[in-house]
Amino acid sequence: MYFLLILNLPLEEETPFGRFYLPAPNGADTILKNFVCKIFDDLVFNNSESNRRDNFMEKMITDTEKKMKKTIESISSQLARLRTGKASPTLIENIKVEYYGTSTPINQLASISVPEPRLIVVHPWDKTAVSAVERAIRSSDLGLNPVSDGTVVRIPIPVLSEERRKELVKVAKSIAEDGKIAIRNIRREIIEEIKQKQKDGEIPEDDSYRIQDKIQELTEKFSREIDEIFKNKEEEILTV
Repeated sequence: MYFLLILNLPLEEETPFGRFYLPAPNGADTILKNFVCKIFDDLVFNNSESNRRDNFMEKMITDTEKKMKKTIESISSQLARLRTGKASPTLIENIKVEYYGTSTPINQLASISVPEPRLIVVHPWDKTAVSAVERAIRSSDLGLNPVSDGTVVRIPIPVLSEERRKELVKVAKSIAEDGKIAIRNIRREIIEEIKQKQKDGEIPEDDSYRIQDKIQELTEKFSREIDEIFKNKEEEILTV
């Protein structure tokens, strides 16, 4: 209908879609011409405003998901460093070694292998770092006793007592719960920000509720993921 109006109106006006030069029919109404231009302006503005809100919503959700994923990564890393009765490179790979005055993770100085279920072998690429690697492992809070032959460092993993396993499960549960609290804190902060923007008129009520629903879905998703990570770690700890 709008285009029929344009074709029947004298229009020599700059619009968001370009400048139209149409012959003015006899008796053309200037008011209607301005009305058509206003329609074009409103269409472009509304479309632009809608896109802006969509982009805002997408960014809020994406940023929240990134923050929650980082929490998952942190929890996974902490749980991986808990010593169980099974040898694993993740147990020691982030132990810091003083190497030429710089605190450096072991996995940046050496290769780490597990030739046996209860043995970790660290092979520093620089033989002068062997002693430093051994000291770093021995002084860590893992309770390990590495043995060096001047070339490689061997780390036997002792069998855990039942009491020690139960203690580790409690530690793992505490780490997991801290992770879920962090996830909920991220949710709380973003929800407060959304509500404030709604109050300030930056986003409409419907958009606010939609974003909050998406944030809640992410919260539940990552909380379940933490539960699953803890469950797997608990099983690993209790397996003799």
